[in-house]
Amino acid sequence: MNIDFLYDENVYKIVSEVIGLLEWTGVVHFDLRCDVEENQVKIIEMNARFWGSIVGSYCAGVNFSLLAVLEGLKIEFPPIKFIPIRYVDSGTALKISLFGFLFKKSAISYYDHSKINSHLRDPLPLLYSSGIQLYNKIDRAFTNFRQKIKST
Repeated sequence: MNIDFLYDENVYKIVSEVIGLLEWTGVVHFDLRCDVEENQVKIIEMNARFWGSIVGSYCAGVNFSLLAVLEGLKIEFPPIKFIPIRYVDSGTALKISLFGFLFKKSAISYYDHSKINSHLRDPLPLLYSSGIQLYNKIDRAFTNFRQKIKST
């Protein structure tokens, strides 16, 4: 997965319009599509939740978590310095790096940031989620094993 974080005036206009009409005051995630034939941005859905690319947003200079806290505490926001970037997940970054190593190409030319950077700075969330996944797999295996024993 890769995401290009860009500033697009059409996206900004339509999202601002919807936010204004709904008088929205919280976190929201928009799924958008660009209709090339009509040269128009279309809203697919909006959800009141943080999104999977939250780390990428942070890398692009927008800390939505901090902004939500500041808004809740009624503290004025600092100036936001958005940086257009290409962000990739850990698996994609590893594949690109391996490909680059094998074929002597720089991965840096393909992406600016990846989740690997976050994992290296703070590995605890990854270790925790990996531990939960491992626990769930072991639990399912034991549950299946117990069910097979009961049925025999």
